[in-house]
Amino acid sequence: MSKEITFRKANINDLKAIQKLNQLLVNEEQALYDSALDLNWTFGKEGTKIFTNHLTQTDKCAFLAETGKNIIGYITGSVHAKYPYSYRKIGALGEINTMYILNDYRSQHIGTELIKLFFHWCKEKNVQKIKVEATAQNNEAISFYKKNGFKEYTIWLETNLTK
Repeated sequence: MSKEITFRKANINDLKAIQKLNQLLVNEEQALYDSALDLNWTFGKEGTKIFTNHLTQTDKCAFLAETGKNIIGYITGSVHAKYPYSYRKIGALGEINTMYILNDYRSQHIGTELIKLFFHWCKEKNVQKIKVEATAQNNEAISFYKKNGFKEYTIWLETNLTK
């Protein structure tokens, strides 16, 4: 019998659990899509600071999915009070910064529920648009975000000059 999945806003006591899940995300992304990712970033000084900020600052947030006391997924996000580029007339911009669900719990609408929590939080902050970044080769993530209302807006291209 599977345990009930519950959702809640994360707090500073959840820092290490979120970092552990993010480390899994970074490992997967590095192995599949981007060999340049720093596998030590998550638990390093910068990664720890960023995740701490998501748990303590009012313009950032983190939500969790859990079964019992086991955290099985998370989402972090932030709000930019003003759209960072003046060429678009947009007020506050929400951004999904990171999101990860353990493999055994994928395709159970957990990610969708986490996004709904983030959308609700953004509405409380008067956000007008929300963006998310996904690796172009990660078709599963792109499809997931499209199913949750996101549309392609910008495509970021890069090349590797070191061979």
